[in-house]
Amino acid sequence: VVVMIHLGVDGLVSSSDIVRPASAAFDEASKKVSALMRFSPAIGLNGKPVPVRMPQEVRFRLTD
Repeated sequence: VVVMIHLGVDGLVSSSDIVRPASAAFDEASKKVSALMRFSPAIGLNGKPVPVRMPQEVRFRLTD
């Protein structure tokens, strides 16, 4: 599943959108886990934090 993550100037996830879905269960789990992710703030050309969007792949490993 690929999720488009929207990051605020604080590096926290403000929202997310599913870009490449797999199934309803995997999509929902991907959105939940992306909300828990933390990042360092993106720094703009002026040296100040800026909001950004970035794709993030979420992989699932199924085991017996």
